[in-house]
Amino acid sequence: MRQESPGFECSIKEEGRLARLEPRGRIDGLTSRDLEKCLAEAVEGGERNVAVSLEHVTYLSSAGMRVFMVFHKKLRHAGGEIVFSQVPGFLMELLRTGGFDRIFRIVEHEEGIAAEEGSVQKAPGAAPQSFREITFSLVRSTAGKGTFCTLGSPGKLGESGYEAGDIVTVKQESVQFGAGLATPGERFDEFCDYFGEACIVSHNFFVYPAREHTAVDFEMYSRGERACLNFLYGFSFKGPFALTLSFEGEEGPIELSRLIEGFLSLTDAPLIGMVFLAESKGIRGLTLRRIPLLSRRPANGKDIFHQENFPEWFDFSLEPEAPNRLLLAVGIAAREKEKIPEKTRELFPERSSFHLHGCEYPPELLRREPGHFEQEIERIMGRYAPLKLRHLLGKSLFSYGLAGIVELEG
Repeated sequence: MRQESPGFECSIKEEGRLARLEPRGRIDGLTSRDLEKCLAEAVEGGERNVAVSLEHVTYLSSAGMRVFMVFHKKLRHAGGEIVFSQVPGFLMELLRTGGFDRIFRIVEHEEGIAAEEGSVQKAPGAAPQSFREITFSLVRSTAGKGTFCTLGSPGKLGESGYEAGDIVTVKQESVQFGAGLATPGERFDEFCDYFGEACIVSHNFFVYPAREHTAVDFEMYSRGERACLNFLYGFSFKGPFALTLSFEGEEGPIELSRLIEGFLSLTDAPLIGMVFLAESKGIRGLTLRRIPLLSRRPANGKDIFHQENFPEWFDFSLEPEAPNRLLLAVGIAAREKEKIPEKTRELFPERSSFHLHGCEYPPELLRREPGHFEQEIERIMGRYAPLKLRHLLGKSLFSYGLAGIVELEG
């Protein structure tokens, strides 16, 4: 594939997990956008290591160098890099004068890159597996099963019938992973206006309050803190990951419902806890606009899911939204919903065998090795504030990602 404009063109070759770029002509303020498109195409194809031959570049301005710097920084965060090869003398002087030879790796010939490429992107012990046009690379653990707990009941959601006595309060330190309708706080009269879709990742709590002009609020966990989390309903689970894995669509984006079928195909557990971090290609989800307390029950006496009330109570995405954002999701899935305990079964929507909430983050490249799963979650949570949080629907689309699976008891 070639990106072209007057005085510039760029070819891309993919070799294993390495992308090779060969720009030709001037790289300046007029052509840097074409270079940017070329690099973006290579990265979107999954490559985290990009070899750039400068042999046929006749001019390189600061505008062009800035493009290389931006992508190099992104790739470094994802465990990759840009490597320059076959650099003409006049460009080598420019790179050294600007100190770029201390930022980029520079090799004389492309063979020097190929010699090291074999060690890149391979996760020790990761076994490839395919399911319905999804490629999984997974690492199994001999760790035992995790534990599962329901928090409150969804029984009063439809009628908007919750009262103070229905709230289940838990300590943040006791919840490793979870999701539901929740809010932090100590006193009902102070926190009752801040319930919303919530999720807990490694004890860190995120909530999207059901209010006008809302935004994601979060409580990052510090060992020893005893913050209270209040649930109208939800669930929590904890335990070691039986599986850590990467996944990628073989023929385009993966629907969430198919991805979860894939997760279940990798284990015999009847109930699993899921945590995944993935690149969105279109999110379908919903969030509450109002808090389902008895004092706020619809005046017409009908269920909040009734067609007369639904638009006022829910923000529902008719079309896929937020492509290319990262999504950090937490949830549960059942192999055969009818065979799990009734109290657990109540947590699943009527036509679904999974319940997932997800935090959206700005676009960012991820490492693709399963062994970096937990580090990548910590990196994204520490680097960015979440943009939105939703209950996820099965038509959501993803290109690739990392996941951890906890096999659950009860």
